[in-house]
Amino acid sequence: IRQQYGSYITNNVFLYGKLRIKLCKLKCDLIFLKVCKRENLLPKFVTFKIPSTHQHHQRAIQNCYRAILINEIKIKKRQLSQLYKMCKNLESSIQVEMDPVIKSRIRTIIKELEKEKEIVFRNRHGKKLEMLRTLQKLPSNIKRKTITTSPIKNYSKRTLTHDETVALENGLDFILPSLTFDEESFISNIETLFVSLLGKCSDKNDYEERESDELIVYNLTPEQLKLSNKLRKLCDTFRWNAYKTISRYRDDTEPMIRTLRNLSKDKSIHISRADKGRAVVILNKIDYNTKMESILNDTGAFKIIESDPTLKKEDMLQHKLLKLRNSGFITDAEYIYARPVGSGPGKAYGLPKIHKKDLPLRPIISTCNTFNYKLSKLLAKKLGHLRISPNIINDTFKFVDEIHSLRFNQDEIKLVSFDIISLFTKVPLDRTIEIILEQMYGKPHTCTFSNKKKDDWCDNCKNRYELKSLLEIATKDSHFIFNDKIYCQLQGIAMGSPLGPLFADVYINYLETKLKRRLVTNGVLYWKRFVDDSFVIVKKDADINKLLKILNSFDPAVQFTVEIENNGTIPFLDILISRNNNSTGSRTFTTTIYRKPTFTGLLLKWTSYVPMSYKISAISSMAYRAIRICSTYVLLHHEFKFIRLLAMENGYPIEFVLNQIGKTLNRFYEKQNITSSSTSTNLNKNADKVPKNEQLFIDLPFV
Repeated sequence: IRQQYGSYITNNVFLYGKLRIKLCKLKCDLIFLKVCKRENLLPKFVTFKIPSTHQHHQRAIQNCYRAILINEIKIKKRQLSQLYKMCKNLESSIQVEMDPVIKSRIRTIIKELEKEKEIVFRNRHGKKLEMLRTLQKLPSNIKRKTITTSPIKNYSKRTLTHDETVALENGLDFILPSLTFDEESFISNIETLFVSLLGKCSDKNDYEERESDELIVYNLTPEQLKLSNKLRKLCDTFRWNAYKTISRYRDDTEPMIRTLRNLSKDKSIHISRADKGRAVVILNKIDYNTKMESILNDTGAFKIIESDPTLKKEDMLQHKLLKLRNSGFITDAEYIYARPVGSGPGKAYGLPKIHKKDLPLRPIISTCNTFNYKLSKLLAKKLGHLRISPNIINDTFKFVDEIHSLRFNQDEIKLVSFDIISLFTKVPLDRTIEIILEQMYGKPHTCTFSNKKKDDWCDNCKNRYELKSLLEIATKDSHFIFNDKIYCQLQGIAMGSPLGPLFADVYINYLETKLKRRLVTNGVLYWKRFVDDSFVIVKKDADINKLLKILNSFDPAVQFTVEIENNGTIPFLDILISRNNNSTGSRTFTTTIYRKPTFTGLLLKWTSYVPMSYKISAISSMAYRAIRICSTYVLLHHEFKFIRLLAMENGYPIEFVLNQIGKTLNRFYEKQNITSSSTSTNLNKNADKVPKNEQLFIDLPFV
């Protein structure tokens, strides 16, 4: 067309095609709006948030919503008539200048495009109508009630702009679409996949390691050539779709990236997540540093050191591990795993406790890539069995099942909860290490107290000595950096160390064993603990203060606090436990989901650029948790309503939420109803013996 009729006519043809598609969209929009008006549905664009203080104006607000909808229909009609006129004028100018045959072909092409777009528009509107109809069926209190609060907690002097607020309201876990496509990595990964399929991939990780005379010749069969051609087409399609996706999201993503980048350049503020919950906390940098340094200036717990001892400690641990491998105390695999290379100091940071006055910080030390991090992980895995205790909660759902099976006389019990203050930093290291050694090797032998050389000790004493040295290296030699200063921790174990939960459980298990008789004598009927939180059932006449005094008398450093039930109800972990007042024979306790005051209602946003499996998991995990924890169908029904509302406020389509809740229910009850017979067991055993095909994996960018 451009060659035969010039750029003016060509531009008119393209403009005519665009206007016809726009006309098609306007018609579909009008149909959608008229259906909404007829069925009293409210599209999202006509509604707006109302403060809780103005909810008594609901009738006027609903009238306003409907007036906006009617006015939008009038505007669309005016736009439709204007577009009709523009299309007629363009069609007339094209008809005069162009050949009838070419004009007929152009009209056919445009009509085909219109049909394709009309299908897209109608499907989109159909989904919207389905969602609005489903929402209309929900109870009115569920539709109007707002259960989320702003996830942004701004305690700084900086006033956020509208764009900054919108960007941060998505949370710190929000993923923006990538605006780049790594061509080189994509091509190299595809090439690696193809040569792996051919079985001719070199076993050298580096090109320079390849033998000078090593030559790989690819003599492909016709079938392999056909496969390579098919793979090439698939790659081209994938790449084209990737660039198309990047182009589609660029306009929305680039401004948000600029906003976040500018915000990160403000050195006067500190942005972090909260200690509990998913809130985004903004503090003045000076206040944050002052609070952290006040914690680290405790000379009994931390000490500033002049130089970085990382290299010296790394070298020492390497020699120690080599010696232990040669002696047979650790295996070759354990030596390779724990041997430190390229280590650095730990990183200290603080998480604000927004539920407490004056916003105190919880100090965390990230020990990743420290010289003793892998050693700590290895020891935590090998000594994990020492955490086992009848009092420890390993699984929330098993704990709930156990609570439901308990039978007590309601008039003779009460519920309490004990919490340990700053347990990790208060655990006595020397004492805990001795407890671990005693559980592993028993009481110390005379070898260590005699004048014998270490080589002459018995194997038990040698192993005891070596394990003790490794535990001390993994816990006592920790150092970290904060605000360009290097600190050494003098007591307790770092929050963030893999050995933290192990040491805490071992020591508190020891405490519980020593105090068990006194606690039972003073009215304790049931005791369960998860790290530093304990759920306890005591006799109604038990002296809680006396129990607290007994617990606090064991170790001056490890101190407990107590919370007593309120109207027969007490929160523990993520469970709200209540005593039943029903007749004998029913459950003693009812349970439901508990959410802490720091709960903001922020989930993984529907608009977050992550695989769909993440979003499915966000809803199904909440639904499964509700099924397992809620003890009655009424409580479960209320929790499902809450999940629906919560998900909708995070942008999830209602049909998607209902679908995931239904699937989770089906999976749970199908699993409950399955009875494993001996025949099916044998079939499964035989199926396990069938060799699996070799799998090849490939890295592809998520687009």
